[in-house]
Amino acid sequence: MLAAAAAASAQVSVQAHTVGTTPRDIVINPDAIKPFVDAAKTRRVDIIGIGDSNQIGGPGNDYGWDHGYAKAWTEHYGTYATEVLNTTGEGGWGGAGYLASGGAPYGASATGAPAELDKYRMFYDSQGDAINDFPPTYAYMGSSYVEPTDHWSPTARVLPSNPLWGQNLTWNFTYGTFANGTGGFMPNASSSFVTVADGPRISTSTGVVGLHDGSLSLPASAYQQLTQPLDFSFSPYATSTIQGPFFAQYQRVTGDRASGVSYSTILAQGGRALVHAATALQTQSDDALKEYIRNVVRYQDGAPMLLVDVTHGGNDGGWHIPSVGPAHVADSSTPAGFADDITAVAERLRGVWTAMGYDPKNLMFQYGPYHPTDGDAGGGQTKIQRLAAWEDAVIQLSQQHPEYNLSIVRGTRVTTPLTMATSNWYDPGGDAHLTPAGYEGVAKLAVDQIVAYTDPNAVPNQSNVTSLSFTFNTDVSANLTPDDLLLHHLDDDTFVPSSALAVNWDAATLTATWYFQDLPLGELQAGQWDGTLKTSTLGGALAGGGPAGSDYTFSFTASPIPEPAAAAVLLVAAGAALARRRSRRS
Repeated sequence: MLAAAAAASAQVSVQAHTVGTTPRDIVINPDAIKPFVDAAKTRRVDIIGIGDSNQIGGPGNDYGWDHGYAKAWTEHYGTYATEVLNTTGEGGWGGAGYLASGGAPYGASATGAPAELDKYRMFYDSQGDAINDFPPTYAYMGSSYVEPTDHWSPTARVLPSNPLWGQNLTWNFTYGTFANGTGGFMPNASSSFVTVADGPRISTSTGVVGLHDGSLSLPASAYQQLTQPLDFSFSPYATSTIQGPFFAQYQRVTGDRASGVSYSTILAQGGRALVHAATALQTQSDDALKEYIRNVVRYQDGAPMLLVDVTHGGNDGGWHIPSVGPAHVADSSTPAGFADDITAVAERLRGVWTAMGYDPKNLMFQYGPYHPTDGDAGGGQTKIQRLAAWEDAVIQLSQQHPEYNLSIVRGTRVTTPLTMATSNWYDPGGDAHLTPAGYEGVAKLAVDQIVAYTDPNAVPNQSNVTSLSFTFNTDVSANLTPDDLLLHHLDDDTFVPSSALAVNWDAATLTATWYFQDLPLGELQAGQWDGTLKTSTLGGALAGGGPAGSDYTFSFTASPIPEPAAAAVLLVAAGAALARRRSRRS
């Protein structure tokens, strides 16, 4: 058996090769969110995310897009604040926050507040498990509550790895006041139970029921030498400071950056689809949505600006219920139904946004990318084809309704399932979820492309080359990885890093196609290139009769845009990889 396998391996060869020049079109309608990207460079802006179980997922429920996108946007523009954190930490929301988290003061309840305060609560239970799909459920304590000295819980935590660490910080919180009682609390910041800053006691019994904003300042000099997390709370450790009546709903830690992005999750619904997200938003009161959005944008330093990022597509094929947008499509899993539910999300949030007096031009929407997966979706479609159909429907919607300021980042074009698998980006339990590296990796690809597409002039000397394909005489997919292709730019003696490459395998034609997933616009730089296809690692012999185990080398010219696509020519150089060349890994 081993001898037979070796003989078969020696017969592997490359039969054909092509240079692809079809634009990748990874980001559609980038002009819709270009104002947001431009603003992030000079001022504070915010993003809110809507998704399924991938929104807050990963080990310990502390990764997901909530982490990946916060990291990706921060790496481009910095972050000015933590996300808008809850004050209960119930269910999966304990893991929300990029290198920060929210929690509840000891003894708090998520229900029971007076109606004048309860109206600001956003709540939707799509699972029927009494766990809120929205994060900002409040913390309430009745008038008889007195905090015990032997129980204490921090309410917000910032890790030393947070990009805000070392700045002058402000813990911002929204709290309630009451008509009666002797309630109050004392805001505090500590590390390892030792106070580093506190504020004066705040009375919650003012004679008037209502919401108020409070804060606690923490200068960098007070904590920057610490190595343990910062804990913010409504009382110092073991002091019995909190007395009811007490109500807290939103909290957030801001730094002193004047620009950058902050990413918050507004809705995460495990096992549910876009139709459920639209329904959840529709069922919320205007008061509740307005108060949440106010807390999202109120620390900005210009006219309120918000990007709503919708990442659904993993569960939508399994819910054949009517869509809830104006078209009321009978099956929300169809492309038309999916687009109608995007419409419902956009219309609900646009209505609240404009009712608050904010400029509708400053409310933008992004659909995707939802991570691609292999497999049969049923109905004669693969999962990739089904996701592409939903993307196409949302693209059509963006064209029909330019007022939505809707861009699309195509998960079917960002990367490939084979690349995700070989990069270990899928969760070991299945491709429905990702590893921490997967959430970070896909988010980085998406944001890198958003930045490139919204300012293509910032990427000089682009070519029309968007792919390289190689057809084999046998199936080599078992060992195929993105870094089997090594590309050398002769003009400036640089190499394309393997992390910038994605590969796809077409079993019907025995063809491997490489794409440039993390190069701007998915295009190579113009100029002279040579490359090596590592057929030796695939067990292959070269076309033309080269010895078994040698590599397939080639060269080509990537013509600058806007020259015609036919100008790209691939020249094959059969033979072993040239020893005189430097390593192609970078």
